[in-house]
Amino acid sequence: MNWIELHTDTSASEQLSFLDGPQIVSLCANNGCTAVACTDRNSILSYLPMEQEAAYRGIHLLYGVTLDCADLDDRYAITLLAKNELGRRNIFALMRLLEGNQFPFGRCVTRQQVEAHREGLLLGASAIDGQLTRAIQLRRGIRRLQQIAAGYDYLEFPLEPYDTAAQLLQLSKEISAPLCAIRSARLAPNPSEAERHAFQAISYDRGLEERPSPYLPPEEVAEQFRALYVLPGERQGLEQALSQGQAWVMEQIAPLEPLQHLLNQNAEAAEMDRQKWLRSQAEAALLRKYGASPAPGIVQRFNWELERLAQLGMAGQVLLMQEIAKGTREAGGQASIAGPWNSSFLLY
Repeated sequence: MNWIELHTDTSASEQLSFLDGPQIVSLCANNGCTAVACTDRNSILSYLPMEQEAAYRGIHLLYGVTLDCADLDDRYAITLLAKNELGRRNIFALMRLLEGNQFPFGRCVTRQQVEAHREGLLLGASAIDGQLTRAIQLRRGIRRLQQIAAGYDYLEFPLEPYDTAAQLLQLSKEISAPLCAIRSARLAPNPSEAERHAFQAISYDRGLEERPSPYLPPEEVAEQFRALYVLPGERQGLEQALSQGQAWVMEQIAPLEPLQHLLNQNAEAAEMDRQKWLRSQAEAALLRKYGASPAPGIVQRFNWELERLAQLGMAGQVLLMQEIAKGTREAGGQASIAGPWNSSFLLY
């Protein structure tokens, strides 16, 4: 089955989960999934470990997040998937806003902030605590439901609760919105009774009533959907949610360069800047101590150490030692270099 796992929660998520990022990627890859999304609640900490495992397993990783969002009417969850590099950067920007926004009811982003950073993103109506799900459960009128649904690029379609999901099926048909089947696996396959009990206990302790949901092969998940949604008006929409909706999402998403590559490039650029700054600082100190014409041996040693530091990428360490020594002297103390560094002319 060409299944795409569009909504996951790892142990880094604010949603309770006993699965870490690499475990989820591994389970998806072993069960034939073509892609898996990282959509942790209010967290992107699983990006790098999931990215590494996805590269090893040969499965496509979608960068996303589920954020607590607030507008003038309600507070709800909204799911974002990055379509391109700009979208991924907008997720990072929204995460910074999330950390900076402190409301009496907790941290969240505003819907206005989401809309201001919408370029490059797919907005999904979250199945759990989502705006549309909440509106259905609060029995809002059909016009209001259509208005809310129109603000999203796709609708998440959960297995349960049946009454809510059945309305999502009908609503997606009325407004021609992509409907994407998702599930919420939080435990490894075949969990022990102790694991189930622990999940339930932690859930109750948090004031929730979430049932432990182990990971199942996509074929079994699809059969559960088909067994529940059997009415004539549901069958066609269900099959579209199981395949066409997920395929539509994947068509919108461009391949992204791994974050680890970008981080390495940034680290290399930062190290080059540190090397330039260290050389300028050292040359100025050399001029103060030895004048415009230092002895050839001093110049040779000076240049050799700078080249060696560049090879080892340790310019930052020398600059840090400089700051420590400076702060120590300003505080009235003394600083001395021990170990292999005590023979460094550059530090002297």
